Amino acid sequence: MTTAIFGLSATGKTFLASKLHADKKIHTDDYMEHGFEMSMYHCLDAAKKYQTENPSCHLIVEGVQVARMLRKGFKVDKVIVCESDVSSRLNRHRERGTKVNPGFDRTLTKIFNEWRFMDDGVTPIEVIKN
Repeated sequence: MTTAIFGLSATGKTFLASKLHADKKIHTDDYMEHGFEMSMYHCLDAAKKYQTENPSCHLIVEGVQVARMLRKGFKVDKVIVCESDVSSRLNRHRERGTKVNPGFDRTLTKIFNEWRFMDDGVTPIEVIKN
């Protein structure tokens, strides 16, 4: 079983993944050493390899790259979408010393919605607001 956790920056994806049981967890930010564009491909390769080699194990993949992975054809059994109000996201970004990037948010949302259209409602989606 594979669960994907998607959300914009600072919406609680990593926190949620830390609370869920899985045989393996892949955090897409761990692949950023390859650069933004290539990190998704390295993460996608690692996730697909794990799925192939461990078909009966539970894999969780979480991070902002999940939308791109899904659009590239990554198959999952369930998607959890983390949502958070703007003030909570801003507070988390302040704590981390980072900033909200509205253009990045729009792009990720567009990519996720493109995948949802292609998926045509086949994959169950659960929305968690925090």
